[in-house]
Amino acid sequence: MIMAAKTTFMFLMACMAIPSLSNTVLPFWNEEFSTDFNASGWSVEDQSASAVLWEYCNNFNECPPLSFSQMNIFPERRFKSFSMENGFAYLAPFETAAGVSHSSRLTSPVLDFTDKEKVFLTFKTYIVAAGSNPETDAVVEVRVGGSGPWTSFTVFHDLHESKVERDVDMHLNSFNGQDICLDISALAALQNEVQIRWRWDWSGIEEFFWLIDDVSLLDQNPLNENAIWGMNPGEGDFAGGLNNWTVPQQIGCLWVGAADALIDYPDAGTLADSYGCSCTVSDGVARVNATGCPGTFTELVSPAIDLSATQPGKNIGLRFHQSGATGNPIFDDLPVTSLMISTNGGQSYMDTVFLNLTEPFSKPFCKTETVLLPEEVIGEQNVKIKFVFAGNAFYWIIDDVRVVEMNDYDLKMSEEYFSVAPNSRTPVSMLTPIDFGIEIQNTGNLPQDFVTATVEVLRDDDQALVYTDTLVIGAVEAREIITDLAFENSFLPPPEERAYSVVYRVFGNGEEEALADNERRFQFRIGGNTYSKQRGTDAITGGFAPENVVRYEVGNCFFVPPGAGQKATSISFAMANARKVAVDNNNFFLLKLYKWKTGSSYADANGNGRADAEEYEEVGLASYSLDDESISLKDEIRVDISNNGQVVVLEDSTYYIAAVQYFQPAIDPANGLEVPFFVSASEEVNYGSMFHHSVENGRPRYVSMLRLGNDNYFEANSWGLLRIPFVQLNVDMATPAEEAVDGETAFSIYPNPTSSELIVDLEGPISKNGTWEVSDIWGRPVMAGKTEKEFVRQLPLDITTLNDGLYNLRLFFGEKMFSKQFVVHHGNK
Repeated sequence: MIMAAKTTFMFLMACMAIPSLSNTVLPFWNEEFSTDFNASGWSVEDQSASAVLWEYCNNFNECPPLSFSQMNIFPERRFKSFSMENGFAYLAPFETAAGVSHSSRLTSPVLDFTDKEKVFLTFKTYIVAAGSNPETDAVVEVRVGGSGPWTSFTVFHDLHESKVERDVDMHLNSFNGQDICLDISALAALQNEVQIRWRWDWSGIEEFFWLIDDVSLLDQNPLNENAIWGMNPGEGDFAGGLNNWTVPQQIGCLWVGAADALIDYPDAGTLADSYGCSCTVSDGVARVNATGCPGTFTELVSPAIDLSATQPGKNIGLRFHQSGATGNPIFDDLPVTSLMISTNGGQSYMDTVFLNLTEPFSKPFCKTETVLLPEEVIGEQNVKIKFVFAGNAFYWIIDDVRVVEMNDYDLKMSEEYFSVAPNSRTPVSMLTPIDFGIEIQNTGNLPQDFVTATVEVLRDDDQALVYTDTLVIGAVEAREIITDLAFENSFLPPPEERAYSVVYRVFGNGEEEALADNERRFQFRIGGNTYSKQRGTDAITGGFAPENVVRYEVGNCFFVPPGAGQKATSISFAMANARKVAVDNNNFFLLKLYKWKTGSSYADANGNGRADAEEYEEVGLASYSLDDESISLKDEIRVDISNNGQVVVLEDSTYYIAAVQYFQPAIDPANGLEVPFFVSASEEVNYGSMFHHSVENGRPRYVSMLRLGNDNYFEANSWGLLRIPFVQLNVDMATPAEEAVDGETAFSIYPNPTSSELIVDLEGPISKNGTWEVSDIWGRPVMAGKTEKEFVRQLPLDITTLNDGLYNLRLFFGEKMFSKQFVVHHGNK
């Protein structure tokens, strides 16, 4: 078990949950901003003395949020709109003139709605504000008649400094790619000369950006697309409370019907820490806030749903909006969030759908989900569904629940299972082939006969296509799931520093009615001197530690390909609870580099998923003591390593384990107990499919490694393939002289670590009187002496007077010098 851990499950049954941005009500007008404003009839305006205008972005590398990446305060580096790559609109008032009031506007062309009895506006957006309040200062406005007054519509409900806490950088942020849907029928329906504009008012220099894309106008409510239940008052909207939904008495905090979607954690702040983002959030939501309620288990049960009018041949789904943040599950076999289905009014539940399996620990999310319900619900009149929260912390908000008929043609690609690169960052000289694989489901009503999938690799800087491959899948029946689909070819990146995007797509023979889920993406980078499973510290989402074990060693596994010619220089890590560890300056960490290869074995020789003691050897070592309480979750700690003072040259075609060992825990002065070490980690890249396909292809690419307590083996991928500790290996090119150095030394030492005596065994008698010296990690001599006679074979050293720490022993025999490092550990005194 793991403290602060979210168990990862893969649910591959008929109730596979696949996120959806379902918007198959066809728009009668849309704008993807694929051309500049002048060409498309849009206008911009800011009447202040130093105007800051909306701009057209045709290269996302040069626009927010990526253009702010050097500031390292926006972990979301790309705007998550569907058509982001072909352009979007943005306003970036960062560092504008101080003291100047602005009102910057982006206005649509004049539109004619005389034949539309209803008009709904939808778009994708992302705002990061500092001085202004988006709820009141960043709005959509509608005008009729060309010169009439503008009427405002709220876009960012509750995103106001009087309601929610600012983030650590004092920003008010929306969700990236947040879906907005507004009913503007009261003003715009049956009218001509209608204009819509986006207005942001602010004063001063502290604002960042507002992004807009994928604007659509529809003559039906998109929330009710294909709906057969939930669209009537009191069914799926939670307006005015839970209505006919029920909450059986369970454990901890319970589901409640709430007029707002504000989530307040039990912390020092008096305002909410997060909020919901559904289209009808202002009317009320169902929510559970389990933060401060360890062991929460609560169910939200629907009223009876009559599906007796549904017919075989039409698949039924459940569509709902959800926002939340997941922490620890309280059960080993159930995730924090799940959905259950009953056909007999709740007397029994036939299926459990695991939800949000790959959402990063504690990171808020916002999305619409569509779940394909089992065939058994068709024709039943007493169907019930229930949302189950079973976690130790954080929250879940549900709104806009609809039972829907699925589209005839609707292929989905799993967002939980597609192959990524073995590392997020890889040095140029360490390149290995990247395998590709996916998993799909046909959630439509009809079979598809000629299904294919493609993979494309694009350069990030110019979006040039550098690699593509096609996989012919063939016939896929309705409801069928096809797993472990592997592309035949692999991609070997060219040896140059560059960032890449990989895009998977799936195509059928029918006309797809919901394209957003036909595509999955990931990014990776080639270059620099760091081997990393994360893109950087901004990917860190939390801190984790094993349960019931304080002393442990954790790291990641990296593969050095043939011809790399590299040396290891340092190991980097980060930690979540530095303040608690630093309170005792006797804390002690060891940074170790292991070669997962010996003279008699190579990597996981026996195939047991472990690095057993006889399979690896230590080749690099360093120590670190934490005395800085200000170090935060995302601060990188880099420690140089060596092999007894010598350069660590990395062998070709070899696996290495870079690890940090919590060797001597800090003692909490308040209770005398050992303080756990919570290593920083990320959950933003799922390596599950990558590892599976690498094993299938005969070149395993392991991820995390964990050794507990006194165990002498490392468990590979022990925290799953989603939770990745932030432990990096830093390298550099080895010189020819360094590569030629014989790493063997002429003596061995034991025990190591030691508390009283260190025994030095020479491999053969040295026929000269010698001297020895012990120095600390700063190179300062702390002990010295002479051998008592010639032809010495064994030398005992009394080290009882040395403090705990890492030391270097050097032996001098004539012109020869040999050295080794050892650790002194007396235990807590």
